[in-house]
Amino acid sequence: MRPGPTSASLLRSFLKLAGNCLILSPILFVLHCQARSEPESPLADPEVWALGTVLYLASQPGPVQYQSSECTQWSEPLNESYEKNSNWGEFSTDYRQYTTVIIGDSTMDYSDNYAGFLTPGVQSVAIGGNTLCDMITQLPAINTESPAHVVVSSAGGNEILRGVSRPNMYDSASLLMEALRNRFPDAQITVVDVHPTLLSSVNSEKEITNPEIQNDVLARPNTCWIETAPIFGVTGSDPAPAGMMLDNIHYDSTVSFQIKDALINDCGVAFP
Repeated sequence: MRPGPTSASLLRSFLKLAGNCLILSPILFVLHCQARSEPESPLADPEVWALGTVLYLASQPGPVQYQSSECTQWSEPLNESYEKNSNWGEFSTDYRQYTTVIIGDSTMDYSDNYAGFLTPGVQSVAIGGNTLCDMITQLPAINTESPAHVVVSSAGGNEILRGVSRPNMYDSASLLMEALRNRFPDAQITVVDVHPTLLSSVNSEKEITNPEIQNDVLARPNTCWIETAPIFGVTGSDPAPAGMMLDNIHYDSTVSFQIKDALINDCGVAFP
């Protein structure tokens, strides 16, 4: 079942309260054990423990939520990895308010595992295998209300790999930009293009799709675009240098940090 916006909002609010209170549970338990000889202590009140139990249970991940979108008509099946505890479970119970939120596919899912790539003010909810449509449907996992920056990476790499038609890919990109702007009206939205790979089919197709999506992105206010080819030192449909790649598709850690530098220096994305 996929709850509507109202139930999702109520659940987030309740779990936010629970998350703030959960940290008290172990402290209360220790203090209670120390204070057994002092019945007058408020911590001995059974109602306190009942409340603590309720809040603990409420802080656990609730049913997986998806945002509805017409893009699912051409992008199903959705990414099943979203429902893992390490993704939905972790993201949906994180109520810290981040300056920058990164959404995306394996380009950022790999990068955010490198020590020093993420900083305390940056959250990544990127999941390997995500399409642009997956990114839309997974927005309920984000609890940050007013980030200054939202980063999207990449601009449809998995659509190309899956053979999604260009019109549908462009529609997914537009729907994602609209969903992000509706959810985060004041955020700068920065999109990273589909990078050079060792697959000729991807390299030639991205030369058609990247410019189209770039035009859509930059036609909207408060947006920025990162072109990755200069980082690889190639142009057009040239393949990426093999020494910069982990495999046919994924770049290495050096490139990850160079893209991070481009986000900071070219688009002003904050990594506080």
